Formats: sequence, structure tokens, C-alpha cells
Amino acid sequence: MDNTVVYSEVKLNDTKGGTAPGVKILRNSKSGTQLKCQSFSKLTLILGFAVLLLLMIVVGMSIEVVRLHKDHSYAGSTSQARQNVYNRTSSKHLDQTIPTNPPQHCGYCPKGWLLHKEMCYLLSSVLQNSTSAAASCSTTCSQLARAEDFETLAFLRKHMTTAFYWVGLNKTLNGSIWLWTGSTMLSRTHYFNNSNHFGKDCAMISKLLIYAESCNSTRGHICEKEASCGT
Repeated sequence: MDNTVVYSEVKLNDTKGGTAPGVKILRNSKSGTQLKCQSFSKLTLILGFAVLLLLMIVVGMSIEVVRLHKDHSYAGSTSQARQNVYNRTSSKHLDQTIPTNPPQHCGYCPKGWLLHKEMCYLLSSVLQNSTSAAASCSTTCSQLARAEDFETLAFLRKHMTTAFYWVGLNKTLNGSIWLWTGSTMLSRTHYFNNSNHFGKDCAMISKLLIYAESCNSTRGHICEKEASCGT
């Protein structure tokens, strides 16, 4: 074998700003890509920070709105509570100082009359029959007294003399029932001290006795009427 070495010379035209024909120069684009990635990362970071900042602002504003609403509600409820307390206090004060319905005292009797249980009584010693005695009472806007209960009877007897006085108790026309003035039936079984009531249709009382008597007899009488009222 022939060990001859053959040399070949390849000449490249080094033209300014150009390349040899048929030769492509591959430019390194790695640095450009890195620059683009870095720019995108910065933009993403800025946008993320802006979004986070905006979210924080929105949350902060929401919290402030809620706080202001609570403060307003609390202030409103406190103001209402104070107003209610003021109203109650004012109302109580007015109730104490200016009574809307002042109490009335029914205990006024004309001069010469006697007061007992909000009733006024007049004992007259003028001798009259029962009908005239009832008419005399009517002239003073009163009527012959009802004296059935023990307290009223005891009160009247303290102011009597030994004479008898007509009271407003009469027998009915058929002679079976005793009625007080105003058609109230006599409820006490043993009211009279005499039991013979024939022809005796009216009642009279004294310090010690209660008698059925003829209405034409002349006796004193007791009138009664309600006491007048005033503040």
C-alpha cells in the first residue's frame, strides 16, 4: 500500500459582513429566550402583587364597612335605650307630679247631717206620719233611711233620744212582704220586737226597739242620702 498523504486546501472567502457561499451560521438565540422569560416573570410578579394589593384593599374596606355598620347599629340601639329610659322617667315623673285621675273623697255632708259609710243621715224630731216624713226627706233630695245592718243601726241609735223615728221600711199591699225604700226586701228574720203587724204597715226604730206601726201615727223620722264627692 502506498502511504502517500494528499492535502486539499479549502479557501473560504472572508468577505466583510458576509459568509461563504453554502455556509450557514447558526445564531445563538438562548440569551434572547432567557431575556423574554425574565421579562414575563417580572410582569407576572408585578401583576400578582397588584392583585394581592387590590384584594387586601377590598378586604380592608369590607371590614371597615362592617365595623361602621356595627357602630351605627350600637349607637342607634344605645340612643333608643336612652330615649326609652328618658320616656319612662319622664312618664313616672309626670305620674307623680300631675295625677291623671286624682282620687276622690266621698265624705261631704250638709251641715247638721251625720256621715257614716259614705252616707249622710238626718234625724228629725218633727212629729209626722210616715207619708209626710217621706215627703220631708224628698225636699232635701233624700229618702227615709234603710237601717237593717247592725253597724248602721248602732250608729243611728247613738244619736237618738228615747223617741221613735220612721225608717224607709213598709209592708206590701197584700201585707206579706216588708220592703225597704228602693224595693229591697227585708232579709233579717227577727227584725221587729213586736209580732202583731195587723194594720201596721210601716216601721219605726228607737234606741232599744224596732216596731211595726200604723203609718198614720206621728213620729220623728230619719232621712238618708249619699255623701257628696270631691278631690
